[in-house]
Amino acid sequence: MTLVLFGAATLPFATKLVWTCVTRLTNQWHRLPRARAESTRSVDYAGESFRTLKRIEQITTYDEPAMVAAWRRASASRTSYLADATARMLDLARIGPGHRVLVVGAGIGEEALEAAIRVGANGEVVATDVSAAMIAEAARSVGQTRVANVRCLVMDAQHLKFRPSTFDAVISRNTLMFIPDLMRALAEMNRVLKWKGRIAATVWASARRNPRLSDPLEAARALGVNVAPTATFRFALRLGRPLLLATALRGAGFSDVVVERLPVIARYATVNAAVQEAMDHKGTLELMELLSGDSERRMSRSLARRWQKYAGHSGVNLPGEQLVAAGAKAA
Repeated sequence: MTLVLFGAATLPFATKLVWTCVTRLTNQWHRLPRARAESTRSVDYAGESFRTLKRIEQITTYDEPAMVAAWRRASASRTSYLADATARMLDLARIGPGHRVLVVGAGIGEEALEAAIRVGANGEVVATDVSAAMIAEAARSVGQTRVANVRCLVMDAQHLKFRPSTFDAVISRNTLMFIPDLMRALAEMNRVLKWKGRIAATVWASARRNPRLSDPLEAARALGVNVAPTATFRFALRLGRPLLLATALRGAGFSDVVVERLPVIARYATVNAAVQEAMDHKGTLELMELLSGDSERRMSRSLARRWQKYAGHSGVNLPGEQLVAAGAKAA
């Protein structure tokens, strides 16, 4: 399923008439109680509506060396199950040879290296992340691959240190939901884009579509934990509604906004392998710290029971879903 939002100014005259009728009907629909409930209802596990998305607490999950090490260990698995979503993000950003691309929340640099292939030797990719530990690892990855057109910088997405109209495209994979002031960050991304430049980003869809993130939360709750609103996995799911994400992009001044649903599958040889990767994540570790007794055994057994249903003859296929969004800098 694809949600497409666009402006009538881009349509032929005949189609504008249809658009006008649709717009009027849509406006009437949004006046209904159900529509108001949809626009203000909380995102799964976040307890927030769009009106309260403006500011959240800055998490430090990805600052710790142990988390960076775990992120590196899971790189091959993550690259595999996010391959289609990453490729679609780059497609929607319309990255081409010679382009300058900004990566916001680059982590250890996986998507920056993918973008570098598309821009070629005459282009440039600037990978940024607020975590110095992650950027240091990204710089190491770039050095190992001997890619000459990628720079790695520690930078806060809310305060981009670039002149206006610097980049042809901005991409951000699974980062927007962690930014404290999302609207300010999106406005900054808009500012540094050239006229008609493109933004493309991925976030996790709803909790029920992403058991890799929601099941540790459910397991912790079942084991008696009162999960804090600031838990990493709760933040990870806070932009899981297409309308919420589209509204944020449009609110930051982007036009021709699209949001697509894209299924992802994380494949493991065994249930134990899937559980071990989850147990290695700081999001799960912070939940275990709230458990009494043998927290590791209790959490791992709970996850194994929940994920056994995804096991088959070919291994374990954990389902998931990404939202891939894009828009253009308006004139």
